Amino acid sequence: GYVSQPAYGIKYYIGVVLALSTAVIGSTANVIIAKCESVSSSVMVFYSGLGGVILALACSFMDPNNRIVFSIGSIPYNEWLILVMLGGSGLIGYYSMTRSLQLIPPTTVAVLRALEIILAYIAQALVMGEVPNVLAVTGSTIVMFSVIAFALEETVLACFNCY
Repeated sequence: GYVSQPAYGIKYYIGVVLALSTAVIGSTANVIIAKCESVSSSVMVFYSGLGGVILALACSFMDPNNRIVFSIGSIPYNEWLILVMLGGSGLIGYYSMTRSLQLIPPTTVAVLRALEIILAYIAQALVMGEVPNVLAVTGSTIVMFSVIAFALEETVLACFNCY
């Protein structure tokens, strides 16, 4: 029988392109950050944040629904709290990633960041009450085993060399 496929609109394809560009740009940035061994993580985070503010302000004026630019007074306190927490967690996360890239290889950081998939499903279940389906749990399990295998790579290889 025929299985109907979900119809995707233009927003879906824009999202896919943006996600792919994020992967390409992010991986390039990871390698560049790793090469900046003599630059403080705080300095890199500062300039990334500054660039982010400039880009966000420029893009904000292109979005007529952006309340921060067009009606800042209409934003309730609880949304401000969420925005501040988002900014703080983003800065801490970016600082941690920047520092880790100076201490360990970018490929190791990238593999460990794959845990973000599993943590996102856990957060989705706890915060939004949306339990992931069987396929998502299966994929997360594969990712988890891959991360563990990568972390134990040297130990496993050393074991094989013993024989």
